[in-house]
Amino acid sequence: MSSLGKKPPFQFQVICNDGERRKVRFPKGTARKDAVTFQNMVDQMLQSLGFNEPYTDKVRNWYLQLDEKFQKKLKYLKLIDLSSTKGELRKLGGWLDYFCGPEFGHSKPQQNKHRPVVKRLNEFFGEEKLLSEITKNDAKRFQIWLGKGRNDGGGGKKDEGLDPETTLPRHMKYCRQFFKAAVDEELISKNVFDQKAISCTVKAGVQHYVPLAVSNMVRDALPDLYWKTRHELMRHMGCRAPSELNGLRWAEVDWNLEKLVIHSPKTANYKGKEKRPCKIFPAVLPLLKALWEIAPEGQEHILPSVNNKHMRDVYLRTLNNIGETVWPRLFNSLRKSAVTDAHTEYSVPGFVINEWFGHDEEISKQHYRMVTPDHYENFSKVSQEVSQQTQDDAGKEESVGTIVPAGSSIFEQSEARDGRATHLLESKSGPPGTRTDAVSPDVQEDSQ
Repeated sequence: MSSLGKKPPFQFQVICNDGERRKVRFPKGTARKDAVTFQNMVDQMLQSLGFNEPYTDKVRNWYLQLDEKFQKKLKYLKLIDLSSTKGELRKLGGWLDYFCGPEFGHSKPQQNKHRPVVKRLNEFFGEEKLLSEITKNDAKRFQIWLGKGRNDGGGGKKDEGLDPETTLPRHMKYCRQFFKAAVDEELISKNVFDQKAISCTVKAGVQHYVPLAVSNMVRDALPDLYWKTRHELMRHMGCRAPSELNGLRWAEVDWNLEKLVIHSPKTANYKGKEKRPCKIFPAVLPLLKALWEIAPEGQEHILPSVNNKHMRDVYLRTLNNIGETVWPRLFNSLRKSAVTDAHTEYSVPGFVINEWFGHDEEISKQHYRMVTPDHYENFSKVSQEVSQQTQDDAGKEESVGTIVPAGSSIFEQSEARDGRATHLLESKSGPPGTRTDAVSPDVQEDSQ
């Protein structure tokens, strides 16, 4: 049905459904693979029109994300109506597909985070629902629906709704973001999710500190050196799993300063947050050196790439083998424990710790730092030491036997014990000048 030229700038020729032969010329610099994709999609669109069928979701998402100049070429081929394209965006399903795609610069991890929110929005409202028809009360009802379990007719988990402190407000935060972008696109006039009744504040959620003793047991039980290194990187340097672990490179290790660069897909879309330098902590350094010794020449990445499911399976099996209970938020709790220890154990300014772990002070306080049993034990020990030292000091003072006149003030008694002003003290029991033997010759001379 269509043909594509072999040399750039590529030309595309097709017989349209009205029987007319039309030719499209691609701009200079268009890659051949992009021209071939365009040709294949046009063939699918012509086939759908020939059978009087709607375009598939794949085709629809493709032309919605096209640059305007390429959409005009499809209009010239009588395949789309630009007004109907705008109409697709006015529907909830079409807008969410368009906004959550790469057109808006969303990375793969971000698209993965959007997916469950998009799925629930489409399930509750319907993909054909016009954005302008969704009201503020609809937004409130959606929030209530998410708070109920599936068994109760809600949109949460099977037996319970989404966590009201973490997952639920995070869903509402994304909804507010989706509709704000629709307002900016002039598809709707107001953001129905931007209201006080809908909270988007994500709280700290479950906080669990993994003690070093437990962490070391897990590390020793893990299968090999690669897994032990992954574990220490999470527990001591707060690497997110598995994204940041998979991105570590030998070329970005500075052995002299003992630091490495950590790439963060989670924060890659924030300016200056694509990567961060981090000190190699003492527990990690020997493991990295051991891996360097066995690394094949030319190996780029420090650790083999793994996915979250594989990591979780290995950890669950390891915890079961050593008889340790699985703690909540398996990998995130290791990162939180690392941040807590770093602020406690190292005499480094807080802003430096925050830079190493890739978050700011507010996020660190709200979501990461924890009060642990060690804090109470250490305080008790320090308190006992201070108490003992106070008692020892009191015993020493009594043994010295400093003579302080009766009736002296507390300040005078303190000065006398320090030996700094004994010669200036006078007893308040007698009139001034009666203890001339305690006054220095200079003072006597001046008083005369």
